[in-house]
This record gives sequence, structure tokens and C-alpha cells, in this order.
Amino acid sequence: MIFRTRVIKISTDFFNYCLLLISMAGFVPKHATLPRVIAITISITFSYLLAFNYQDNNTIGVIYFLVSEVLYLGFIFLVLSEHGYRHWFIKRWGNQEEGYLSFEAVLGILFFHNTASLGFIAATTHGSLFNFVDREILQIILIVMILAGFFY
Repeated sequence: MIFRTRVIKISTDFFNYCLLLISMAGFVPKHATLPRVIAITISITFSYLLAFNYQDNNTIGVIYFLVSEVLYLGFIFLVLSEHGYRHWFIKRWGNQEEGYLSFEAVLGILFFHNTASLGFIAATTHGSLFNFVDREILQIILIVMILAGFFY
């Protein structure tokens, strides 16, 4: 009986760990709907194809990163500003709970692409990012992002 209890506990812990990993990737399984599953499946397929077909292409890595970063941060800015789209989400879906769940779905997909692009750019540059992009430009971008995050 003790062995069975331990196996059940280990199985449950492993399942919860897998759910945690999936949630950290931007997909919340307990809020899964068919459109969310389709969107994350398309996103995973796109990332997989990009990673295996263009693994040595620095330009695509940087472009993917910049586009996903702009979309991710732009969406957060548009939603969280004073008269932002969060009110539209609530109005569009009728109540705050449904509006939040739709916001979470969009943000989850953008977050997935943001983290996938970081992994892709790290894989494609092989430690040579500072040879590909001028170091001073990266420092300026870093300072602007820090200041924007600090003052907003």
C-alpha cells in the first residue's frame, strides 16, 4: 500500500511539473479552449520549423526577436495604459472574467514567441551577437528599455 501511494504521489508531482513547464511557456492548460490550443500549436510548429530550417541564420534570429519583442511590449503597453485595451476586452466579452481570459490568451501567445525568439537568437548567434550587432547600439537599446521601464 505504501508503494502504491508513493507511485501515485510521484506520478501526480510529475504531472504537475509538466503542467508548470507548459504554463511557463505561455499556455495555461486549465484555461485551454480550442482556439488557444490551435494558436499554441501553430506557434510551436512555426518555432520548430524556424529553429530547424534556419538554425544558422543570424538575420532571421534578430528579426524574429525584434518583431516578437515589439509585439509583446506593444501589447502590454496598449493594454495597461490608462485608457488601454483592457476596457475593450471587458466590453467585447461582456464581463471582466471573460475579458481577462482572452487577454491572457493573447498575452500567452506573445509571451511564447518572445521566449522562443530569445532561445532562437541565442542559438543562431553562437556567442557572436556582439559581432553581429554593434555593441554601442545594444547598450543604447538597453538604456532606453531600462529608462522606459523605470518611468512608465
